[in-house]
Amino acid sequence: MAVSPRHRGHGTGRALVGAAVERARRLGATRIELESNQRLAAAVHLYQAHGFRHLGADEHEPGPYARADVAMALDLV
Repeated sequence: MAVSPRHRGHGTGRALVGAAVERARRLGATRIELESNQRLAAAVHLYQAHGFRHLGADEHEPGPYARADVAMALDLV
């Protein structure tokens, strides 16, 4: 997920994450996992603000993205 620089700082990212979480709940998901990069500190902070927690290496399967060095999850139950 990304927000163009022109639209940052207006709550767009917050709204997108909130909408994605609500949609997952409505679809019956019990957990959301994501990968990011620690250099995207604002994004990682945004996910934390929505309740996502960092996962240890033993808590998730490595994803296909070589630059992803952060894994997070939000349990929806």
